[in-house]
Amino acid sequence: MLSPEWAGITGSRALGTAKPSSDYDLLLYSNKPSELYNSLKDLAQEGLIAECEHETRYSKVKDTWSLDDFNALHAFKLLDSCYKGVAYTLRLLRQVEERGCTSFYRSLGWFEGAVYINDIGEGFLVPARYRVRLGFMELTAYMLTWRTRYQELPPGRYLARGLLQASGSDLYLIPDVWGYVKPLQVWTWKRDNN
Repeated sequence: MLSPEWAGITGSRALGTAKPSSDYDLLLYSNKPSELYNSLKDLAQEGLIAECEHETRYSKVKDTWSLDDFNALHAFKLLDSCYKGVAYTLRLLRQVEERGCTSFYRSLGWFEGAVYINDIGEGFLVPARYRVRLGFMELTAYMLTWRTRYQELPPGRYLARGLLQASGSDLYLIPDVWGYVKPLQVWTWKRDNN
């Protein structure tokens, strides 16, 4: 139904170490990722995608989220949910071609404080990319994350800790290593408004 150009399986199902409660970890790529994500929204509207059992899903994120944090965000998840009662995690890859690993980022140190997400444009891709305002400052940055738990974040105010980096005139906040993103106030409460 999703018709990606490329699909793969990873995690415990691929390794043959799955338990009965294990989900299916799938990697997908499409050159039209918005259409693929809209197909997920359609499946949710049809009732084929629905929230999973909380205990199983919460166990994956309890190292950085309280149960209240999880409950505030879990209803938005189409990429980390259940299809006809079967738990899955989808990672929609931004690219699949091999590239050399280079970095043109300059580290500016750690940022910890409130961030405001108003634009959720590419929050469903890996890496997820959000345009954020940092605290009460007039500074804007891109928050980039490769972690599934920080995908599909709805607009709102979050407490974040991450490495602040610069490339040219752009700032980047990276919460993945020794950082976090926690909801303080979510402004949109329904999955279909995501």
